[in-house]
Amino acid sequence: MKNSAILAAALLLLTVTARPCAAQERASDSCRKFVQSFYDWYKTLSDDERDCDYVLKKKPGCFSGALVQQLQQDSIDKKKVPGEWLGLDYDPFLGTDGIPAKRYVAEKVQCRGDSYLVNVHGLADGKKSVKPNVVPELKLNGKEWQFTNFHYQANDDLVKDLKRFRTQREQIFARAGRK
Repeated sequence: MKNSAILAAALLLLTVTARPCAAQERASDSCRKFVQSFYDWYKTLSDDERDCDYVLKKKPGCFSGALVQQLQQDSIDKKKVPGEWLGLDYDPFLGTDGIPAKRYVAEKVQCRGDSYLVNVHGLADGKKSVKPNVVPELKLNGKEWQFTNFHYQANDDLVKDLKRFRTQREQIFARAGRK
């Protein structure tokens, strides 16, 4: 009788602890598929279309409200000073200012609190980049995944860059008497 109670308790504990793991695994797989779908779509765009304004117009629900607002503000502020580049000077979704890879593959997914980080590797000449080219950060908003940030090598990330560019522009605008 005592052994039966212990066995029942152990089975109950195993069942309770297995469920979150399965749910997290399903979420990770869903997140990875979402990211892969985005990059498959993104790589079909022409060089002119691979622009934040165009991407936000075509896929606004893919990004958190806060990230959309920051990207739109960057675009608005850059237009205030024609002839000067005062903002993003790289592709924020690929983490490059050079020639993009032929294809991108979403691989390892890490759960960090309520966020998920997905390693995205570029493929060139049949070889995968050793380190991820970019690591998008996502959160589940209801039933939809949304990008909240993009992390790059050297400990940089899009949100940090956008804030830094905004501060630089505010200083330039203040010196020039603009808002």
